[in-house]
Amino acid sequence: MKKFKLPYLFIIFIICALLKGGVFAGAGSSFQRQAALQEAASQEAALEQVALEQVALRQEKVKLIGRTKLENGTLWLTQSASGIEFTTDASFVRFEAVGNDEYLRVNPVRFAIWVNGERIADRLLSKESMVVEVPTARGKSVSSVRILKLSEAFGGFMGIRNLQISSGSYAKPTQQKKLRIEFIGDSITCGYGVDDENPEHGFSTATEDATKTYAYKTAQALDADYSMVCYSSCGIASGYTSDGSRAEDYLVPDFYEQYAHVDGSEGYFTPDTLWDFSRFTPDIVVINLGTNDFSYTGDDEERRGQFRYQYYQFLLTVRAHYPEAQIICSLGMMGDALYRDVEDVVSWFAWDPGDEKISAFHFSVQDGSLGFAAGYHPTEGTHAKAARELTAFIRQTFHE
Repeated sequence: MKKFKLPYLFIIFIICALLKGGVFAGAGSSFQRQAALQEAASQEAALEQVALEQVALRQEKVKLIGRTKLENGTLWLTQSASGIEFTTDASFVRFEAVGNDEYLRVNPVRFAIWVNGERIADRLLSKESMVVEVPTARGKSVSSVRILKLSEAFGGFMGIRNLQISSGSYAKPTQQKKLRIEFIGDSITCGYGVDDENPEHGFSTATEDATKTYAYKTAQALDADYSMVCYSSCGIASGYTSDGSRAEDYLVPDFYEQYAHVDGSEGYFTPDTLWDFSRFTPDIVVINLGTNDFSYTGDDEERRGQFRYQYYQFLLTVRAHYPEAQIICSLGMMGDALYRDVEDVVSWFAWDPGDEKISAFHFSVQDGSLGFAAGYHPTEGTHAKAARELTAFIRQTFHE
């Protein structure tokens, strides 16, 4: 018997080495992967067998967030953080996300889904149609579902259609908030590059997320409904310019009264349709413009005068649509060179036409202590700081 002792020990040693090296573990992982795929296939088959019913994309069934447009059975989303929200007792939700295939290949539209306040999906729409199925029964009889477009209008548009829930279930809009805020801005408000903390990188819809901006965070902190109207590179008198010439094709006042300014919508919807301002009447309007204008005005007093005049004219437009709203004219996150000019405009507007519901607000200028995002835009940390500042100002000034 003794002559077999060494070979047996050697065999045991080899088996242990193989187990440690992952040979059999790899086989186990393969079995686990196969089981997971089979389970997923079973779940998908089960979903396909569930009877579905259509949900109308109207305010009677879903809460419309931001500027939306229902056309030919599709609810179009263009602006940052626009979307829908509703409560349901359905076990899952299914919808189709659609867009312009030609443009989506260049700039996919980013959107996300929340269930009961938890972000459960973050997607890029990069083709003409995508069917999305969302299980919602997370141990609760009723779920809230929120679907938001994260990227901006200049980065493309998306539509929601064929919204369906399991048959016999209900869908109803979530409750309206007591406070409503409209945010008007540029790339800062859009959340440009917020998910890419490399300041040397440029624009990408994949790294834009309006729900990580000061605007969205302020609305959340104040428990307010919101609407965002924002376009990267745009300003009041001029958009961003690298050579000092006036970028007159990038002016927020020119786009503001449209539903949206977006390329590639031909055959999908009509963006030049005027927005129906009665659909969302804010208590507060926050304007955060002037950062891009400075690339044009510099210290030239004549150009700064042009900025002040155009800003005053834009305030007249905003006030005409919202006679009772408090207007906050803000600046500072990426530079405050024109803040004195903003204050001057606010003073003039308060004197003539005698508007008492207007104020100026100065954001802290980012100093890099919280990092920089793509294109030296604010990081989420900087946005959070700005939201705290703006929230405190609103609470103190308007006693919200």
